[in-house]
Amino acid sequence: ASANASADRQLGFVFDNINNFDKFWSWAETVFVPGVFPDSDYNQLPFTDFRSAVPVTMRYNEVLGGIRIRQNRVTNTSCSMIDLSSTNTRGEVGRVDECFGSYSASADTKSVATFGVGVVQALSKCANVSLYTPTDAMLTATECAALKAFQFTTEASHSSVRGYLASYDRSGFVVTMNRSRADVDSVLSVLKRHLWLDRHTRS
Repeated sequence: ASANASADRQLGFVFDNINNFDKFWSWAETVFVPGVFPDSDYNQLPFTDFRSAVPVTMRYNEVLGGIRIRQNRVTNTSCSMIDLSSTNTRGEVGRVDECFGSYSASADTKSVATFGVGVVQALSKCANVSLYTPTDAMLTATECAALKAFQFTTEASHSSVRGYLASYDRSGFVVTMNRSRADVDSVLSVLKRHLWLDRHTRS
């Protein structure tokens, strides 16, 4: 906790003040990952036992299982759009074709297509090695595992999670990372590069 507070001060903001994508990725890379994988004890002495190789929170509680992140998304027609198709008083014609509203069950989307054509093509190639081209060297096993975060996962539980702005479905776009810092760093890098967070993201 103290390490996270120190990192928050260096960033100039805390988790509750994250209000754009750049701040989220900065927090994930400089607060979350070092907080889960500390390299020293509370007195700043380097770990020399098993804690140097496994995720540990509060510097002594070992993390069990994989490290999991999830998001819920909305459609690009999830709020009322203004029809500007008719000519206005200045003789201009226009139309608002997309509108990203607040999260609700009716606005929720399960479509991988909302991430864009590039992600859809990469997922197809990960599923079918015969589709690879010489330029696809980046599609390693780690890359393909990380890209699973762009596919919808249904949770068995029917209960929702209450947030500041809404109650969110427990299903969503999920990735579970291995318990190693190298894997977590790699997966976060893949998600960031492929724009896992965008205008559709709501939680």
